[in-house]
Amino acid sequence: MRMALLSALIAAFTASGALAAPPSDGAVKDSVAATAREVIAPAYRALADEAARLPEIASLYCGGDDAALSAFREAFAQTALAWARIQYLAFGPIAPERRAARIAFFPDSTNAISRQLATLLAGDDPAALSVDAIASGSVAVQGLSALERLIFGDAVSPGAKECVLAEAIAQNLASVTQTVADEWGPGETSFIGKIETTGPGSGAFLTDREPAERLLNDLLTGIVAMRDQKLIKPTGEDAAHAKPKQSEYWRSGLGAEALRANLAGITAILLAPGGFADTLEASGAGDVADGLRGDLDAAKAAFDALPPALDAAMAGEESRQSLVAAAATLGAIRDQLLGPVANGLGLLIGFNALDGD
Repeated sequence: MRMALLSALIAAFTASGALAAPPSDGAVKDSVAATAREVIAPAYRALADEAARLPEIASLYCGGDDAALSAFREAFAQTALAWARIQYLAFGPIAPERRAARIAFFPDSTNAISRQLATLLAGDDPAALSVDAIASGSVAVQGLSALERLIFGDAVSPGAKECVLAEAIAQNLASVTQTVADEWGPGETSFIGKIETTGPGSGAFLTDREPAERLLNDLLTGIVAMRDQKLIKPTGEDAAHAKPKQSEYWRSGLGAEALRANLAGITAILLAPGGFADTLEASGAGDVADGLRGDLDAAKAAFDALPPALDAAMAGEESRQSLVAAAATLGAIRDQLLGPVANGLGLLIGFNALDGD
């Protein structure tokens, strides 16, 4: 009787995907290659295309066209949102030379951006504000985080040092993002090619599962960072302890849009054609894929309900509840990735994704 009951339970769990065998090493590798081709590489290309607009518009405004400031700010916004869609990938061409930090320096726990900007603007050497000097200097003042402070402040104007510096940062952003997009591919020597040819000779991944483990670890880290750094920390335990100026993009008012773009980018990667969700379904873990989709849908609904001005919402006990609710949905996704998704794909998750949790 007991053996019959045990057999029935095993059959039920297997049918639901809970005990389904994980996909083969090759299937897991192929899922990452498909995701890279369909989502990741195009996202980096979209970022480079948006950033490529910045130097010309910056030059227009700083050359004396006062009306171009609104266009400069809009180009900044589109670049920032394109970056948000791919912000939390830490492996691949974004890793060398601290490129991610050079594109956006967040969080800035030591106020390095303000200090470095002040030093640059107080100097008398024009060469210190050149694009070459910026590109080889502190990462804190090379990208979007520093550019936001300049073009959404009161000091930037044609002819001012702030404008010269903003032009240099715009050129640096265009250069860095172009390099990253080019290195992702396509082509046999691209990073996609390295994913497709794992092994000792690939120069990147020793095993077929390593690219998937790196990708899932990055996504998990991103979910935790969104929850802890972008929502929980600035929102505080109550309105009296809120720190709205620790939230990302509070000067430009892009905080809520950037969070939605973060979630949209992570969702696109997880649900990419031939990617993780499809691979789970193909291996008999369709329930896990469905659970993941459900948690992502719940998060999207919560993020769509976020008020446009996050800093103002943090100041009220009632209005801050939308941020608390959004953070809770990220916790559910975290648990889904850490448990059922990782187990269903047969992947090991590193510890860095769980730091501070």
